[in-house]
Parts: sequence; structure tokens; C-alpha cells
Amino acid sequence: MPIVKTDIRNKWGQIIAYVETNTDTGDKTLKNFYNQILGYYKASDDTTRDFFNMVIAKGDALGTLIPTDKI
Repeated sequence: MPIVKTDIRNKWGQIIAYVETNTDTGDKTLKNFYNQILGYYKASDDTTRDFFNMVIAKGDALGTLIPTDKI
């Protein structure tokens, strides 16, 4: 189960979030700068879920969970 961690940076180059992708399943976890989970994308049912496991979108919409004051 290899995990690939990708940085998400703002326009000043500061890391504001991370996306951890499971390359076997395609599942993704979005974490903030402090490594707190913001949401999940589950590839098998093609849904994005927030921290509380509520479905917020069909498809990969993890970017919408990044707080806009950090961008």
C-alpha cells in the first residue's frame, strides 16, 4: 500500500495542505498544515467526504475543503 504525499502551496510558496494518495486504490486524504484530516476521496464510489464522513460531492472535490484564508 504505497502512499504518495503531495504538497499544496499558496502563491508565496508556503505549504498549506497535503494530499496523501494511495496508489493501489486511488483513495486520497486531505490534511492541513498541522496534519489534521480535512477530508477524504474514495475512488471506489467516486465521492468526496468531509472530516465528519458526510458526502459533500460526487467526484474528487478535495480542493474545496482547503480553507480560503490560507490560499
